[in-house]
Amino acid sequence: MTTPPLPPPATAIYDWSGCYAGLNAGGTFSAEQYSLAMAGGFLLNNNLFSNPANSSQVGHAFASHASSFAGGGQVGCNRQTGILVWGFEADFDHAGPMNSTAKVGPAGPIVGANDPTRNHVSSQTDSVGQNGDWYSTVRGRIGLTPTPTLLLYATGGLAVARISSSADVTFGADRFFLSNNVFAGSRSETRTGWTIGAGSEWAFLANWSLRAEYLYLDFGSFSYGLACTVPSCSNAPTIPYAWSAHVRSADHVFRVGLNYTFH
Repeated sequence: MTTPPLPPPATAIYDWSGCYAGLNAGGTFSAEQYSLAMAGGFLLNNNLFSNPANSSQVGHAFASHASSFAGGGQVGCNRQTGILVWGFEADFDHAGPMNSTAKVGPAGPIVGANDPTRNHVSSQTDSVGQNGDWYSTVRGRIGLTPTPTLLLYATGGLAVARISSSADVTFGADRFFLSNNVFAGSRSETRTGWTIGAGSEWAFLANWSLRAEYLYLDFGSFSYGLACTVPSCSNAPTIPYAWSAHVRSADHVFRVGLNYTFH
């Protein structure tokens, strides 16, 4: 009698269950919305710029499309049930500075100006920026495994960031009104918001996986003042001339990562 051949060994099925740690790197792309407008002494009743027809010519709203490098690390845990994988993750990343500049003008004519030859506002340069700071998220993750070693997932949760925003409004000397005026201001604070995103992860070895991920971060809105920085605009009769900045803070994050899972 002959012994029947042994069946081939069963192929191991990758299990996503376990806790992991890893590193990530990528880019942060600003989705911030800025609104810069006159404030302070400009809005007094005896000032020409208290007329919205005049102040609207020098106040502007625009989006920042700046970008910077971002990188950091993440930790998390997964649990797999069939083709469903769910868990949580926390990360901490540093992002570099993001700055945008817009040039406008000259504006005019100014309603109510006495001299028609000197009734325009000088050309204007608006600069806004978000300086390099950190952001962190704590998120849930849920996904499916179309193949044993490929995970497609959605993610969302809490986001926290240290945001340092700055803005300045600078006028040239090519027209009469606001000639050589400069206004600057900034604000730094830790803000709480929310995040949502999606990604894919590929287990290429028993404990190692590569991922590509997108996150949208939203930290809400805040405002701050811009003060006059030169003598030519600092002599308001009762209230100093000033500008205001209103910021809607949001970012897009695209990154890749490497994880080691402790099965």
